[in-house]
Amino acid sequence: MTSTISTGGTIGSLVGGIGGAALGCVIGGATSAALTGALTAMFGALPAGIVGCIAGMAAVGFLGTLAGQLFATAPVTILAAAQYFTTINQPSIAPEQ
Repeated sequence: MTSTISTGGTIGSLVGGIGGAALGCVIGGATSAALTGALTAMFGALPAGIVGCIAGMAAVGFLGTLAGQLFATAPVTILAAAQYFTTINQPSIAPEQ
């Protein structure tokens, strides 16, 4: 059960985070979103599309991770718990004599 939940959590976070960052990069690059604060000093010399991509990844990446947790990790955890309780509530098999 532990490995099933860990695997589901890892896959949910990985796929959600990468998907959210990719979507943010596309949206930020298309709109040429601007960075503020310390990120402007670090990435200000880059072209606007790349700066927008970085801003979009920062803004939308965490939403993808959250979505991955909700739509992948949560169902895997619920089904793993159901499988666990089904297993422990089965009658034991009598040994042969």
